[in-house]
Amino acid sequence: MKRRNNLHSFTLWPKASDIVSKIKQGRKSQFVSRAIVWFDSPKADRFRAHEELIERYREAQLQILELKKSQSFISKIRNKWSK
Repeated sequence: MKRRNNLHSFTLWPKASDIVSKIKQGRKSQFVSRAIVWFDSPKADRFRAHEELIERYREAQLQILELKKSQSFISKIRNKWSK
């Protein structure tokens, strides 16, 4: 038995709308359908987990940089002599 394609009506965010508007006529529905299916897939979960890991790494690097900037002059000299 063939499944019927249901018609959906919804509003996209401006950035999403810009992306969809750049797609050739007749391919937009297919593009959005594939994006929704991909977003719900395990592959998308791995991608989001990877993005979170990268964000945590960047935050840690910024914290290290801030700590180095806040060190006193004597601490910096001590670190140079200990190398």
